[in-house]
Amino acid sequence: MEKRNFFVYMAFFCGFLLWATNLNATQYEYSDAPDTYGSVRHVTGTWQRLGSAWDNESAPLTTDRDLSDDGVVWSVDGGTTWGNDQLMVGQDVMFGFEFTRAGYGVHEYDGLNAWVDWNSDGEWTEDESVIDLRWDKGDTRVADDEYWKFYNDNNGEVINPEAELTAFFITEAFTVTSEMDELWLRARVACSSSIDNAGGSITPYNNIHQGETEDWRISVADPVPEPGTMLLLGFGLLGLAGAGRKQFKR
Repeated sequence: MEKRNFFVYMAFFCGFLLWATNLNATQYEYSDAPDTYGSVRHVTGTWQRLGSAWDNESAPLTTDRDLSDDGVVWSVDGGTTWGNDQLMVGQDVMFGFEFTRAGYGVHEYDGLNAWVDWNSDGEWTEDESVIDLRWDKGDTRVADDEYWKFYNDNNGEVINPEAELTAFFITEAFTVTSEMDELWLRARVACSSSIDNAGGSITPYNNIHQGETEDWRISVADPVPEPGTMLLLGFGLLGLAGAGRKQFKR
């Protein structure tokens, strides 16, 4: 009987260990650009993220776009409309980032960085940075002195712990050229403490504890001629054909 109970306990323990291991293995958020760009990860999105979703993934993905990706958009009309449409050569594009963070916390600031691989060589470099932003904790949140007074007077309780703040940050405009074909963008957010622990800066390639990374594939196409241009081209071709026929009859 004791031997039987031993095996039952062992089976239960092994099952619990497997469950705990799987649970721990899925508490990550990975990047999903192609392998040449390298994989990065975050451990928690409780404090900072892009958009509203944060992934729990057991391994890196290599896809055009993870279905839960959000928080990154672009505009080709000066910021009037935003979306994720294909870009056309000759357009001026601005990128926008919806940055969500907890409305409280003791870290000094949160950071937002993004890069676009303009030359499509499979890596991001420092000169391909499109935004490098520091969002201070004192910006649009409960004033620090009020926060800490409430914290100390109420045994460590925080002010409105469910509160979140969201801000929309925009880059300058960049011109899409004929040399661009398929672009990959990597955007990352993290807190100052996690940034310090990761070497002092957000790069396209370092693992960071808090925050999130979003990778986006952006396709580029040649501009489509407008209908009026096509009609003029058609009339021009007809005229050339007519002139050719007259010359042939002579």
